[in-house]
Amino acid sequence: MISRLLPIDKFVPQAVVDSVQSIDLKALKESGVKALIFDVDNTLIPYDDRSVKPWHTTLFESLKALELQTIMLTNNHHKDVSNFAEKLATPIIMAANKPLKTGYKKALKALQLAPSEVIMVGDQFMTDLYGASRVGMATILVRPIRRKSEKWYTKILRRLERRMKSKVGRQYPALKKAFDEIHDV
Repeated sequence: MISRLLPIDKFVPQAVVDSVQSIDLKALKESGVKALIFDVDNTLIPYDDRSVKPWHTTLFESLKALELQTIMLTNNHHKDVSNFAEKLATPIIMAANKPLKTGYKKALKALQLAPSEVIMVGDQFMTDLYGASRVGMATILVRPIRRKSEKWYTKILRRLERRMKSKVGRQYPALKKAFDEIHDV
């Protein structure tokens, strides 16, 4: 029953990287990717620091130079997160209810792209990877920026994530190594 609700293949990222800054943007562009959807909390910024850092500016300038569209997709609904996106001149969909498909579909509609042309970048299996894969998007899993500042409900999801990571790792040994090195939960 659980395996039908949460099939393993919906939790297999295209890549597992240390941080958003580690993503090879040129390689994505060359592979046909036209846009990146970014989770916000613990993917781009920690829960307890909403400031734009120089690397954020550099990243989004690089994306623009490569003509890769961007949008942020978050379950968060606080003004400080929308201010963060605004400072980076990037659209944002708030209160997205990930992993439900609705937020992802809104992002795809805003980008005017097919799921095969977009990559979701996030730090959580249960929301970012699962939700994006349910609409046909590839995913990149990044190490959470700062786990200590996570909300109580995220900590609960991390327990489920640990189990799913273990299942995926058994089926995909190369990912198990990446999970252990980069995305240790």
